[in-house]
This record gives sequence, C-alpha cells and structure tokens, in this order.
Amino acid sequence: MTSTCSYNPVGGIPKDGSFASGLRSKTVTGCVGRFATMEANSVLINDELKAKDVIDASNVLYYGADPTGTTDSTVAFQAALAAGRCSVYVPFGTYLITATLAVPAGLSVRGECERGSIVNFVNNTAQFDGFTLAANSSLTNLSITYGGTNSTTTTAVSVPGTNVQLRAVHMTVGATQMAWGVGFDAAGSNAVITNSTIHGVLIGIRFTAAFGNVRIADNILSAGTAGTVVNTTTSSGQVVLMGNQISAAGASTGINAAVAVTAIGNVYSVTTPLAGAALLTSTLHESITNDSAPTSVNTAGAYSVDGIKVVGNQIGNWTTTTGASVPARTLATGDNTAAQLTNAFKQLLADLNSHGLLAVAITP
Repeated sequence: MTSTCSYNPVGGIPKDGSFASGLRSKTVTGCVGRFATMEANSVLINDELKAKDVIDASNVLYYGADPTGTTDSTVAFQAALAAGRCSVYVPFGTYLITATLAVPAGLSVRGECERGSIVNFVNNTAQFDGFTLAANSSLTNLSITYGGTNSTTTTAVSVPGTNVQLRAVHMTVGATQMAWGVGFDAAGSNAVITNSTIHGVLIGIRFTAAFGNVRIADNILSAGTAGTVVNTTTSSGQVVLMGNQISAAGASTGINAAVAVTAIGNVYSVTTPLAGAALLTSTLHESITNDSAPTSVNTAGAYSVDGIKVVGNQIGNWTTTTGASVPARTLATGDNTAAQLTNAFKQLLADLNSHGLLAVAITP
C-alpha cells in the first residue's frame, strides 16, 4: 500500500524525539505502510528518515535558536556550547546574540558556510567580547557582525586560550563598526588565523598580552578607519604573516612590529605598510605595494626579496668631525691626510659590501 506521509512539528524538533502535545504537536498523517510501527513517544526512523536527521544535539536549532534573527538566540547557543559535545553546528541563517559566547576547551563551532551562518552580536556594554575561545577550541565557516552602538571597545573574537584556530571566519561591520576583530588578551601560544576576512574594524588583529607562535595566513585584513591592521604591541613574538591582503582607509599602518615578526608575501594598500620598533629584528620577505608613501617602508633593516637578502641593515656614523684623531667612518672638516682618506675609503667599501650593495675584496 502506498500513501503520502508527512510530519509537521510545531515549535521545532523536540529534544527527546517525542511527539507529545503542547508546544510541539504530533501531526503525522497518511503514514500507512511507510513506517513499520510508531509508538506514542518514539523517534520516527525508516530507510529515508534517520534518527540523526530528526535529532542532532550538536545543532543550535535543537536548543531553540532562531535562524531568522528575530528572537534572541543567546540562551540556545549557550546551551549548545555547554552540552559537552565536541562540536556545535550553526545552520544557514542569522542569529541574534546579546551576550558573550564562551567556547569551552576542545570544542569547535562550525557554520554551514562562511557568509551564510551569521552570528550578529547586539550588546552596548563596554569591553564587550563576542566569542571567547578557550584552549584547543576553534571557529570555522562563520560570519560575525556587530549591531550594537558601543563599538569603541568591542572585540569580535577574544583569545584567552592556547592552541586555537579561526578558519573561514568573516568579520565585518553591522550597524556600527567593531573596534577590534581578533584580540589576543591573555598570555599563551599557538594560534592559526587563515582564509578569513576581517573588515571594517579599527584594529584587525591585536595583541594585548604576551601571546606568541601565531600564524596569520591567506586572509583579507582591512581597517575601516585610521588604525592598525595588525598590532603586535605586547606579543611575545613568533608572529608570522604570510600571503595576506592588508588594506585600510585613512592614514593607517599595515603591521606594527612592536616585537619581531616574520612577514612573507603580503600585499599592502595602506599609508604605512610596516612600522614599529622591532622592524630591525623582523624578517621581511615582502613585495611592498604602497601608492601613497613608499618611503614609509623601513630602510634601516635588512631587506629580502623571495627569501634572498639584497640589502643588509643600515650602517650609519658617516658624519664629519674635527680633531687630530679621526675614526674610520668620519672625515675632518678641514684638510685630510692621504692616510685618513685611504682609511675612510676602505671603511666605505667595507660598509657597502656588508650592506649588500657592493661585492669587493678589501685588503689591509
């Protein structure tokens, strides 16, 4: 016998799989011959409808999240995060969140797609963090927006834990620009940010604590107003930036190397691509693109192209002096003896040679 079979729950999928009356109604019609048996409070299962399709305790919809963005889904998300599973799944849709979502250690939050699973944070308090990531946690295939009004101290993702990952995460402005995209806000190490977009923030990635061993690769990073795209103010170092597109509006800095960084193959469209006290000790293997201020590229530090050092650290102290004793890198303002000129010329050749601008053999 054949028939048309339908199941129309009211209020979403029940947590226990039952079809009890109340908020959820057991409306199963025309199911003659398709299902062997159906008891009053059992899960419907047959060859086409599996239990995992009816009940998925890792899905935020299971806890009552609203994918239309109309009602607050904070409690549902927090329940899913606290359920003790290894991952939380966020289906396609927009979810209104009004409080911080703390991702526990070892848990992965994954969306259906980067631009389609949207978590919209609406909170106007100061120092607000959207997601916080504990040790060994991750975010994947998510879009994060901010719809509050207090953007000056808002952080989309705060990282107080070690061994964290962000992959294919899209962060952008909502009604108001966020202050910071990713904040490393506690001492730790080991993080990966890759294939993600951070757009329209004052600082894309910032370090406010001694967090090190960070790989930032293949991202689109953009500051919306005058600011810094990547700011390593208090990082403990070992920050590697590879293959990123770094841009900003206004008088912005691409990478503030407050500590030594390694920059390889990034593309810049900012006023100041590289700045910071640690540029002299940074490793730069870059092709710099800078339309507005090409002189802002550091010229005092070693400069490499495709991994080959072509210019060494700048050698100074070529100034004029007076006096009978003339150092090798100085010349007197008056007459110079042949010996003084010879010594100065030898030193000039040696400096050019060590700087990578000249290859000569210098003999005493």
